[in-house]
Amino acid sequence: MCRSCKPYYERGSWHHPQKFYEYSEEGLASWYGPGFHGKKKASGERFDQHVLNAAHRTLPLPTIVRVTNLQNGKSVVVLVDDRGPYTYAGRIIDLSMGAAKAIGCYQNGLARVRVESLVEDSKALSDYLHKHRMGKERLKRTWLQIYEQEIKGKYLGTPQPIKDEPHLEQVVQKKPLKAKTANAVKTAAKVDQKPYVINVKESFSNKASADAFAKKLQSKFPTRVVPEKGVGGKQVWRVQAGPFTDESKTAAIRKQIKQLTS
Repeated sequence: MCRSCKPYYERGSWHHPQKFYEYSEEGLASWYGPGFHGKKKASGERFDQHVLNAAHRTLPLPTIVRVTNLQNGKSVVVLVDDRGPYTYAGRIIDLSMGAAKAIGCYQNGLARVRVESLVEDSKALSDYLHKHRMGKERLKRTWLQIYEQEIKGKYLGTPQPIKDEPHLEQVVQKKPLKAKTANAVKTAAKVDQKPYVINVKESFSNKASADAFAKKLQSKFPTRVVPEKGVGGKQVWRVQAGPFTDESKTAAIRKQIKQLTS
């Protein structure tokens, strides 16, 4: 269930939030921090500049998105639970200070990014909030904590966090590692590998068209067609490439796919 989808008026303009989670766009990311720290967000929670939150003008609240800095390839998963930015043309998302640091745009203040929604994660989080927040009773955990503890990483085909992504709660001090045997190192490497999936193109309303498109790429990359719910609950299909286990190779493959499909 989408939340906070009603039109609203801000700084001289009406904004019309979308009622679906599918979203992919490239543009400028800015960040906000000290001046808003501790103040209420559109979600009703207090803004914490250090955690991985973001503001967007039209995405449903909450929505989970992956933000990729196109200048350095760094990527982070954030929770959209606030509204903005409203100034300067081209800005499509306003990151918390913590999220800006995670993708390396804290010092410059701006970065060109790709923002992609994690549809199933977003739906699951929204459904969880609706189920457990009936009436005036509110959960003691923040939306971000609920996502981290109940939703994150449980959906096949959803892009996973990169290895150096900051934890949503806290950084745990690790003990020094003992010397490992060659077999132990191999085992640890396999455990640490995480799948990366690339959404190749916008969703198709016809499965035959999605299959035909996927077939064109199968000689170069592993692909699959994934069913999803589109606008108004209508059945659509999305073409995905992967899964891949190497982050840098995934970034290179994404560029190849973009060239092949542009």
